[in-house]
Amino acid sequence: MNFESRTVSINEIDTQDSRYQLSLHIDTHTIIESIKAVGLINPPVIVKRDDDHYSIVCGFRRVMACKALGWDEIPVCIPPRRPTDLDCLKLAILDNRSHRPLNLIEQSRAIKKLSPFFPPQERFSKITFLLGLPENEKVFKKIESLCQLSESAKLGILENTLSLEAGVELVELEPEEQDCFAFLFRTLKFSQNKQKELITFVKEIAIRESVGIKEVINSEEIRGIIDRSDINRNQKAKEIRAYLRRRRFPSLTKAEAKFFEDLKSLRLGPHIRLVPPPYFEGTTYNITITFKDITELEQCKSEFDAMCQNPVLKRILS
Repeated sequence: MNFESRTVSINEIDTQDSRYQLSLHIDTHTIIESIKAVGLINPPVIVKRDDDHYSIVCGFRRVMACKALGWDEIPVCIPPRRPTDLDCLKLAILDNRSHRPLNLIEQSRAIKKLSPFFPPQERFSKITFLLGLPENEKVFKKIESLCQLSESAKLGILENTLSLEAGVELVELEPEEQDCFAFLFRTLKFSQNKQKELITFVKEIAIRESVGIKEVINSEEIRGIIDRSDINRNQKAKEIRAYLRRRRFPSLTKAEAKFFEDLKSLRLGPHIRLVPPPYFEGTTYNITITFKDITELEQCKSEFDAMCQNPVLKRILS
């Protein structure tokens, strides 16, 4: 595509028109410093609208930076003939991909903007090719769904404080509920698996107790843990997970607490381990004995015999 180089009034460019914009936020600080130092090396690409104003195809940050610097006019590149919206989107995508890989939110926004231009049977193959995505429909649908996240949750995706998998889990929730999770994960930096686990805990607690998700996350207990100054971030995350688990499984956590209290009374050494049935459902217990020589084995046998005579074991097994 050939372009005509021209200088236009910066006020004629509609910076609110985001039809070809892929990025969620426009950070101009770095590019402002670059333009101050060496000028505008790569002019933005714009197209003229019917109202005689211009839409930005490529170079939103460049236009915003020049505007912030107080420029009245800006050098631009304009196609000699008005390209289609699809051609403009393709150009915007290629321009962005030439500088760096598209992030997940940009990919999601691009999928949403491109989808109306392709028939359903071609949509997946055409868009994955344009975006350079793997031909995996499951992953494609997950990325596509991120457009339904709140602004705060999208920011979490960009900051890597909200994982793709957790983001997909949040899509079905209300924006305010997504914001609550985004704040929690941004504050305490849970791993991907822990994020999914906590989302499940909170949703199940809300259903079980007939309360709102916001009410669960904004509970006094969780707020109190977050505000504590005597423990670090990892400890706070561990305590919040334990609190939600206790609240989700009150009978299980009570059984666990009783078991471990009784276990202490058995005074088992480091070489004998008593394992309860999963979730305390059933009557089958396991005992693991570890030793490195005959002396340790004999010691384990003495401890094992003592354990069998201990009335606490009978209470555990009853």
